[in-house]
Amino acid sequence: MNLASEAAIATKIQRMAQRVRWGHPEFARQGIDPCRLAIAGDPGGAEAFSFLVLGDSGSGRRRRCRPQRQVAEQLLAHGRDARFLLHTGDVVYLVGSSEQYPENFIQPYREWIVGGDDWRSLRYDRLVFRLPFLAVPGNHDYYDLPLPLGLLAGLTGPPRRLLRSWIDLDVGWHGSFVGQAWSRAFLDVLAAVPEPQLAEHLRRTRSASLNGRHCLLCRPGAFTRLPNRYYAVRWAGVDIFALDSNTFNQPLPPGVDVERHDPGVLRARRSHLDARRATLLRSLADPRPPMTTGPTTTCSMTASRRPSSSTSRSATSTSASPAVPPPGPVSRRRSTVNSSTGSRTPWWSRGAIRPCAAACWCCITRRW
Repeated sequence: MNLASEAAIATKIQRMAQRVRWGHPEFARQGIDPCRLAIAGDPGGAEAFSFLVLGDSGSGRRRRCRPQRQVAEQLLAHGRDARFLLHTGDVVYLVGSSEQYPENFIQPYREWIVGGDDWRSLRYDRLVFRLPFLAVPGNHDYYDLPLPLGLLAGLTGPPRRLLRSWIDLDVGWHGSFVGQAWSRAFLDVLAAVPEPQLAEHLRRTRSASLNGRHCLLCRPGAFTRLPNRYYAVRWAGVDIFALDSNTFNQPLPPGVDVERHDPGVLRARRSHLDARRATLLRSLADPRPPMTTGPTTTCSMTASRRPSSSTSRSATSTSASPAVPPPGPVSRRRSTVNSSTGSRTPWWSRGAIRPCAAACWCCITRRW
């Protein structure tokens, strides 16, 4: 039974957007890409590299062992030459609270954090990593506790700590406040920057440039904040896309204007990709020469589309004989002349067209 509560998707989007000042005009004035991250030391060109992947690391001490500490030690043994670490979410159990960051995250992964030797003195919202730590929020990083449960968990905290060998429950007085703890641990929270200082802060931190736009620069050991809950980063010519699936894992509710949530640029790109896919499927399914619109002198195949709501193709086979049609456009409903008998075969009996599973016309069968 899950006693935690979770905010609506619209609330998650709104709160996270406020934390990074989404849509602030200063981004446009300085030509900043708000969802792009650059890493200092990127070789630019292609070269071999290794990286680490970690996820669901939120658990703390369990009875007489620390599972996440064992995971961290394995990462250290196998990732000495890693260029960055990807964290796929659920950084802190059970409800993403800042109360659990010291023991559930900072302590077991202290070697990856600057000043980790004295991990008890580190603040979860002031972390700097020794190498790029690329994280996305998981569902537990968004959870909260209802007020009665929070009071109960807080009041029973001391006895639960004494009985932790038998009770495994990583909760405290409160939850994540809709992802606030995760945001303060990993994001460059622009909401905390005073408005008069925002322009200078952006110029100082968005010092990298990619595709003609400025973007946030991750400097391992100095500044390792992320630009948003979803972002793109490139290393050695390889693009990595970090997505927050917590905000699009449900369909839009009835009555929502889909067009208003679908920008025109994305629609145009989708239409372009659909057209390219259809062209590719047709070329793979029909390797014969393309259709012709004039006289032919060699054996060829012509195809056309009928002007109706349902798309179809008709094919005509001609041979290099005196029965070649006169110059001009090819008729869509032309009969075929049998060179041996001189008889004409109606256009409608030459073959059948069948749609394949990919919903495109790609299979033409000949008449028996």
